[in-house]
Amino acid sequence: MASASSSTSIIPPQPPRSPYTYHVFLCFRGPDTGNGFTSHLHAALRRKGIITYKDDKNLRVGDVISDELVKAIEESMFAVIVFSPDFASSSWCLDEVCKIIDCKNKLLLQMVEVFYHVEPCEVRHQIGTFHEAFLKHKREGRHESEKVQRWRDALKQVTKHSGWTSKNQPDEAALVENIAQHIFELLIPKLPSSMKNLAGIESRMKQVISQIGLGFNDVRYIAIWGLGGIGKTTIARAVFETIRSRFEVSCFVADVRQHFEKQGISGVQKQLLKQMKIISSDADYIDKYDGSITIQTSFHGKKVLIVLDDVSHEDQLESFTEKDWFGPGSRIIITTRNKEVLKQQERHETYNVTGLVESEAFNLFCSKAFKQPEPLEGFWDLSKEVVDYCSGLPLALKVLGSYLKDRPIAIWHSAIQKIKSSSHSDIIDVLKISYDGLDSMEKNIFLDIACFFKGYEKEEVIKILEGCGRNAEIGIDILTNRSLITLEVDEIDLYKRAYLGMHDLLEEMGKQIVVQESPNDASKHSRLWCYKDIDSILNQKKRIGATQSIVLYDKTGWDITSEWRAFSFSNIWQLKLFILDGVKTRGHCNIPCTLKSLNKLEHLNLFNSKKLKQIPDLSGVPNLKTLNLERCRELNYIHSSLVHHKSLVELNLRECNRLETLGDKLEMSSLKKLNLFNCTGLRRLPEFGECMKQLSTLNLFGLFDKRSDARDCSGFLLSHGCLAGLKKLELTGCRPRELSRILFRTHGLVSLSVIGWFESEGIATFFDSLSHLTSLTSLKLNACFHTSEEAEEPTPYYDLSRLALLTDLELVENYYLRVPINIHQLPRLTRLELTDCSKLEVLPELPSSLRELHAQYCDSLDASNVNDAISKACCVFAESAPRDHEDILQMCISGKEIPAWFENQEEDNGVSVSFPRNCPSTDTVALALCFQFEGDDTRDILDVLVICNGNEFINQGSLNMKYAGNGDLGIICMNSYYLSKLLCQHNRFQLITPYNHEVVERCGARWVCKQDIQGFKKKRSKRKRRTTF
Repeated sequence: MASASSSTSIIPPQPPRSPYTYHVFLCFRGPDTGNGFTSHLHAALRRKGIITYKDDKNLRVGDVISDELVKAIEESMFAVIVFSPDFASSSWCLDEVCKIIDCKNKLLLQMVEVFYHVEPCEVRHQIGTFHEAFLKHKREGRHESEKVQRWRDALKQVTKHSGWTSKNQPDEAALVENIAQHIFELLIPKLPSSMKNLAGIESRMKQVISQIGLGFNDVRYIAIWGLGGIGKTTIARAVFETIRSRFEVSCFVADVRQHFEKQGISGVQKQLLKQMKIISSDADYIDKYDGSITIQTSFHGKKVLIVLDDVSHEDQLESFTEKDWFGPGSRIIITTRNKEVLKQQERHETYNVTGLVESEAFNLFCSKAFKQPEPLEGFWDLSKEVVDYCSGLPLALKVLGSYLKDRPIAIWHSAIQKIKSSSHSDIIDVLKISYDGLDSMEKNIFLDIACFFKGYEKEEVIKILEGCGRNAEIGIDILTNRSLITLEVDEIDLYKRAYLGMHDLLEEMGKQIVVQESPNDASKHSRLWCYKDIDSILNQKKRIGATQSIVLYDKTGWDITSEWRAFSFSNIWQLKLFILDGVKTRGHCNIPCTLKSLNKLEHLNLFNSKKLKQIPDLSGVPNLKTLNLERCRELNYIHSSLVHHKSLVELNLRECNRLETLGDKLEMSSLKKLNLFNCTGLRRLPEFGECMKQLSTLNLFGLFDKRSDARDCSGFLLSHGCLAGLKKLELTGCRPRELSRILFRTHGLVSLSVIGWFESEGIATFFDSLSHLTSLTSLKLNACFHTSEEAEEPTPYYDLSRLALLTDLELVENYYLRVPINIHQLPRLTRLELTDCSKLEVLPELPSSLRELHAQYCDSLDASNVNDAISKACCVFAESAPRDHEDILQMCISGKEIPAWFENQEEDNGVSVSFPRNCPSTDTVALALCFQFEGDDTRDILDVLVICNGNEFINQGSLNMKYAGNGDLGIICMNSYYLSKLLCQHNRFQLITPYNHEVVERCGARWVCKQDIQGFKKKRSKRKRRTTF
């Protein structure tokens, strides 16, 4: 086992080295440990996200180490030297040790020594195998005596430091993990933190760490308590980043209160387990008992650090109070505003967060108001006044600073007067000054988010609010700039969608503003979000004119009683927005049996209402624009008034699979979007009246899922005059010949999606009708081609060259040997997807406009064809790509090895690239990278990003490539504009995931120069001549 001193040795803090390419350089003798111990250590370091250089290319040739190895040592933060019995027999290993010592003295490189099956004294005094090695060097006489003496001195100097030894450690796996953890602990404090340069954070963070008791092996609970907006979360995050390296498992669970309110303790458990990748990222629900067992078994015996942020009630700690669930030395940190929570919870320490001192507060305010450390001339005294009245509260300083930025002095005086007139201790009054500075539209958007939409997806909220007449896109941008809301990207979310965030105090302020409209009478509130208030006004018989929005989301413990069936919302005559999202009911219907006199109601959203069975008469809501009944799986009746509604624009019945009829005929003259996705219970479809000419989007996926239904689909569409205005059509189960008749009736179709049909007869006619859709930009033909292996005739070839506007073509799960479409003649095609075409043998010729190719799970692809297609695509891209802005080509293709065309290859998750010396910079037009993904079917689908020299180079927003665990090739080709960002002669590119999962096993790179393009053109012209003759 490694000596105790080795794992606890204190290394004095060093100034940060920048720039660096690697965290760790591995020095080892290949024949001794390259495929064993060092390989395992390399893998352990990579699992921890540590960027490690390991020479797998046998660069140790000749009498001196290569320039690349020297450069790798110079650009590393740590060097790990693995001394083995025959280490000293390698002159290259000894040269590396000398270079490491040199970099330690000049560049502050840190060393970690490992003595593998040798004693430290053998290395220090050059005895045993080390003595024999030096005798051999002397006999051979290949090295000067001065150089040999430098080797001896270097070995003596290295062994002055205590190291790790394997002699008394029979468990090699444990030794590897201990060394990797030791390096991780030393490395983390040296990496840049997201919490740096925050006002007052350093001193507070140190105080909390001093109370945590890191040196003790008991399980401890530590509380961070203080006023809302005081900085509890920021302090907890800074502490977490600083000490996480000392724990086996670490996790920061944000917004505990919010998760608890939505799904109870299981919501908190789910968030923790998702972040730890213990359950899948798309898991919707977890039983609280299963969650407790999973937490117990996953963390038992492990030293864990868990931060539970924003705990408001003791029940939210239910799964974290059993100390024996966690290993010795574990720490659970809780942040809370509620001191009552702490009275019930055993804890060792409580840190009471106080406000910023004057200098800290002043700096924070100026950073927001002036974007610099000090005020502009003429604003010093005014700034001091504002800072004094904020009482050191970071949230108030940020919000007011953002509000006063670029404002004239008159506005400053007005704001200060408002602050003075409010209670000095009432921070909400101070925050309200920024709210008062908004215009009417912005105020409404702020209140909508505070009352209803905090934590919800930005794009969905914009859609709802703009439907209510709000200019939400601009409004949200203004609120973000004023620090009143934040945009947060959930790292667990596969699509990296933006969600609306808001500080608890600002949320409380928004709700207070609504409540203050009439503190004692909820019927006079413009917005209702609380079940008790909604229940109260429904029991009142008077007319209610103030309430415009009612939104009630599924929250644990809320069961709407059957009495709601008898209620009428007709008294709430100003109601515009009504959302019941996933709310449980005991009765048959969770909306009133009649909706009368609701002339202002425009949006009715009953998404996922679990026991909703009926929709009542809608004639009393003549201005209704959107009706969302998605996933109301018990719904079996909709009143006939729906089919005659004249104002409805959007009707969503997705997955209402118990619904049997929509009536005989739809007469909805304003309807633009109709979604019948998977409404498999519909016994027959209604006719479309002549007035249905506004219909632009129609989704019939899953509706015709039996052979007998196929003609019904065509007949349904052909029998109506609704086709002329269609822009987007999605359907399954049509026969090709029947579908072609439909397409000939459409004029401006922009998007067509077809999944499968039941016969191949009439495909040629179908493609002929397709070629007339000259406005088409997106085409999906999935599972539509079924070439038999016994078929004697080749697959026909179809010409779509008339589709000059087509940008997106998807041909997934098709069974053909070759793509039967002239892809290369689609001049604007940017995205092509051929995933799951398991019989596909060759890739099609690609157009120069293409920027994305997805061909995963195409296991029959010929390797030589793939290699040829990749090189062609990169050359075509390099020639056609713009020179004045960033542009990339990205491809994900089934392949077992990196093509030889990528001249520079490494067995690692990265590749080192130097600017070509034999190619002038003006001739270098692109850089192509290739990554061989590991095969692992147990992995979740993960986003990837490209980093260069340790920094993000191509962000996730620009990459649509994902790792799916299926051993593909990922190819990225960057244009010359991207290359202008490279500041170093030597660069290292890596492809990683946000969680540093190891997904790449080999990499390759190639500079694409003008001579490559010329060579490609010559080959192409020769092929054309051969074809001609």
